[in-house]
Amino acid sequence: MPKIHFVFPDGAEARFALEGDTFTIGRAEDNDMVIQDPRVSAHHLILKRSQSGNFIINDLGATNPTRVNGRAATLAELSDGDTLLLGDTFARYEATSPAATAPNRRSRTPSDPATTQGGCFALLLASASLLGVLIGTAKTLW
Repeated sequence: MPKIHFVFPDGAEARFALEGDTFTIGRAEDNDMVIQDPRVSAHHLILKRSQSGNFIINDLGATNPTRVNGRAATLAELSDGDTLLLGDTFARYEATSPAATAPNRRSRTPSDPATTQGGCFALLLASASLLGVLIGTAKTLW
């Protein structure tokens, strides 16, 4: 079952099982996944399952655009291992994962808070995002 693994600005982590076909992500309480990050828009993006079974992100015109693998994206199909940046919150899309107990689709709490690999994962995502930003900046300067 696909999951999305978040690393929040304070270092906390959460995984959400993607059991349904459509999910909303943002700061507002009416989202399926609520992200408490001031740089995330109230209604930041929609995740929708594609025919391939992966998910497509649709950025809803967020003030701080969603970045997929370091590049600004308004619409992108995700593949296993893709990284996202929503405001200051990092995420990794996991197309397949070991069987796990998943919460109700509308649950606002993580399905399995990760605590063992937090520092390494956050550093990896931050490095990947920074590299993407630097490459994008270098391309515009040349």
